[in-house]
Amino acid sequence: MLDVTVLDRETPPAPAVTPTPVGRTRYVVLATLEAGAATAALLGGTTALDGSSMWLRTGLVFAGLYLAYRAIGHIAQVIAGHRVDVLLGLCIGWLTILGSAVLFAPWLPLGENSDTSKTLFDPSFLRPDLFSAHPLGTNQQGLDMLARVVYGGRESLVASILAVLIGTVVGGLLGVLAGYFGGPVDRVVGILTSVGLAFPPLVLLLVVAATLPDGIISLAITLSVFVVPSTIRVARANTLAVAQRDYTLAARLLGASRWQVARREVIPHVLPPLISLGLLVLPLLIVAEASLNFLGLGVAQPKPSWGNMISEGVNGVFEANPHIVLVPGAVLFITVFVLNVLGQRVSRVWDPRHNKL
Repeated sequence: MLDVTVLDRETPPAPAVTPTPVGRTRYVVLATLEAGAATAALLGGTTALDGSSMWLRTGLVFAGLYLAYRAIGHIAQVIAGHRVDVLLGLCIGWLTILGSAVLFAPWLPLGENSDTSKTLFDPSFLRPDLFSAHPLGTNQQGLDMLARVVYGGRESLVASILAVLIGTVVGGLLGVLAGYFGGPVDRVVGILTSVGLAFPPLVLLLVVAATLPDGIISLAITLSVFVVPSTIRVARANTLAVAQRDYTLAARLLGASRWQVARREVIPHVLPPLISLGLLVLPLLIVAEASLNFLGLGVAQPKPSWGNMISEGVNGVFEANPHIVLVPGAVLFITVFVLNVLGQRVSRVWDPRHNKL
């Protein structure tokens, strides 16, 4: 008679594969070659080919950045002994650098960003040169592009973050009220939400932006209109789910009022998906803010923002001096890309199908 023993336990995870000495040598050689090629491409795109085509220099810079990314990945894999999420680390690094520059901009050794009376004798349309007094060049008024990118980031990021906060608070509260109390409140909020979602977003933004006075607060309120309807839908759906759970029903049976249950049991469980939604919406708001400024409905020149900096490339300026558009456009693209990556990673924390970033 066979004695079969069944082990009621999970299969232990497979151990991490540690690179062999031969594999490590291969990664070191690849990293060295890629780092050398990246250095050559970056130097060629920034200094060595000064005076050549701006498109050639831009292509070399992007090629150098890609090779540097691969080199960093191979070096990190050799040091850690396993595959490392280099993209996540670079995204966090970019936001750290950008956030620090925006926060401490008044104390950084930057050029003039908005006062044209101080740049009357400065050269205009200087090409980017990392080792010069104007690393990212100058615009038509001789204003420093690096300083304008940093101070423009203040306007773009602050307006977008304020819009997310306003939209999350207003939409979240309305969604919780509609989902938990129901009845006439739910019907009224539902109608307003449907109207907001049915109205063309761009037209709605233009109408609100043209109605409110200029300023960063007005711009944030304008952008928050874009956030509120979606936030209400998410908050209401999660509230309906939380309101039927055992701990919520138990709190009601123990004598807690509906307001106490909503504050202590419902809202804390609705916040995580709202934070995740806010992180995913933030890049869209940055693009929307740049679009409004491009159309002249946000920050007025010469005060910089990423959108009105891009608008300086109209009327033939871009063809002769592409860096006027490429510099703020590249910063805008990288920032939106980074926030999208981080938003997707953070959203997985509250997704039951994932248990890690």
